[in-house]
Amino acid sequence: MIDSIKRERNTKHFAAGEIIFAEGAADSECMYMIEAGQVEIANTKRVLEVVEPGGFFGEMALLDDKPRSATATAKTACVVIEINQGDFYFLVQHSPHFVIELMRTLSERVRRNAEA
Repeated sequence: MIDSIKRERNTKHFAAGEIIFAEGAADSECMYMIEAGQVEIANTKRVLEVVEPGGFFGEMALLDDKPRSATATAKTACVVIEINQGDFYFLVQHSPHFVIELMRTLSERVRRNAEA
């Protein structure tokens, strides 16, 4: 799935502790999938999640074109694949598995945060 859009220019490397995007930032043109390492997602109140390889983050801003709702920080050195809007629409059209996984993950996050 992700191999169909992975290119050198959209493969990003981050050192542990490096901020990938900050809460409130208006950069809503991409989301990310983790190839290696861990990324911590936190808002001003608490840590929301630690995303592992194969997981994705940043999808909310891409979907609703609103500022980032949390800060994404590399918990470890990590490699992520940046998925821009064109790549996102390609995946939606050509990979039903991607869409189902996206919806499943969003549902899990909503349930987890509703219980917190």
